[in-house]
Amino acid sequence: MQYLGVGPGAHGRFVPWGEGKTQREARIQTLEPDNWLREVRQFGHGTRKRVQQSELDILEEMLVLGLRMNEGLAHQRWRQYSPLLGLEDALEDSPEVQRYLQEELLILDDRGLRCSWKGLAFLDSLLPTLLHQLQHSYRNSASHCF
Repeated sequence: MQYLGVGPGAHGRFVPWGEGKTQREARIQTLEPDNWLREVRQFGHGTRKRVQQSELDILEEMLVLGLRMNEGLAHQRWRQYSPLLGLEDALEDSPEVQRYLQEELLILDDRGLRCSWKGLAFLDSLLPTLLHQLQHSYRNSASHCF
């Protein structure tokens, strides 16, 4: 998903095709309105920070944001960004994640991965484990590709 962040403190995620780039960037605008406006007048933009995002960065963001939505994260959407490492593959090796599934904090089914209502209340405490497992699985899958 690509989106532009416009105005003081805004965040955006997009591929800057117009600059000839092909990798997605995370951009953050200057926070303070007066400073942002001064930078726009002086430089033509108020972008304070630009960071190229790796495939893992994008997957981590998808996981965190997807679990905050009622519909969760669909397998099809995940596969658009990670064709070689499915959601099940990314999470199956973790006893902690399996416990979250057994306790019905998370639901992983044919639709994808999502929080239960009970799990949503604990999501912030579940995310470090989920992100750690994703990083571990991603690095292992990447090492097998070469």
